[in-house]
Amino acid sequence: MYYKFEGIPLTLRYQLSHRTLAATFAELVRVGWIRTAGSATAEAAMSSEHWLNLLAPDYRRGGAKVDSAIGEAAFLRLLSGFA
Repeated sequence: MYYKFEGIPLTLRYQLSHRTLAATFAELVRVGWIRTAGSATAEAAMSSEHWLNLLAPDYRRGGAKVDSAIGEAAFLRLLSGFA
């Protein structure tokens, strides 16, 4: 997962904590906005803990793996949708 704060109003940044984002993704699965390939995966994805594990890098596996170019392109695409 990639996120950055540039362009996001200060009043909204508190909503970008790992816990808040995890709860949001879990709710999006529950309401059907995010779909998974299998029922077992969907059940796990309805849990905030599932998303917390994805949002928190596991440095025991060799450090964070970030493709900044892809992350920046996705961010700019999303940002252009708000303009």
